[in-house]
Amino acid sequence: EILSGLVGSEMCIRDRVLEGASRPGHFDGVATVVAKLWNIVRPAAPVLRSYFGQKDAQQLTVLRRLATDLDIDVDVRAVPIVRSPEGLALSSRNTRLDAAGLEHALVLSRALRSLADAAASGEPVDVQAARRMVEDEPGVELDHLVVVDRDTFCLLYTSPSPRDQRGS
Repeated sequence: EILSGLVGSEMCIRDRVLEGASRPGHFDGVATVVAKLWNIVRPAAPVLRSYFGQKDAQQLTVLRRLATDLDIDVDVRAVPIVRSPEGLALSSRNTRLDAAGLEHALVLSRALRSLADAAASGEPVDVQAARRMVEDEPGVELDHLVVVDRDTFCLLYTSPSPRDQRGS
């Protein structure tokens, strides 16, 4: 059936959470451009593979879901995050930071590493402590820090920020 897997499934990955909420329409544009690209190159490639960075995990999930939902025969692969020796992700946004900004931004990788280490060792994951770690760093403003389902990006756990509480 053409609509199997689409009707009644709960997907949170696009415009309701995280980057989708803060950048309305962004994932629609990404999905459109990538789908067009896949359709252009597919006839020329015996096995179509597309590579996307893990750093943009929500975008990666959107594109995997796009391929599945539209029955596009493409192997979507995740490419590991490339980090500086200090631990900061090498990204176009981070290249705009000055020396002080780079130093402050390292708190993000420290907070994420603390959560990953706790999860890997079977310890409780303390999202509130990680949030405090980031929010206590001068010059760093946290947009969101949540735990989500890796396939749907539906929220599993969120630690409200003082900014979130002020808005209500």
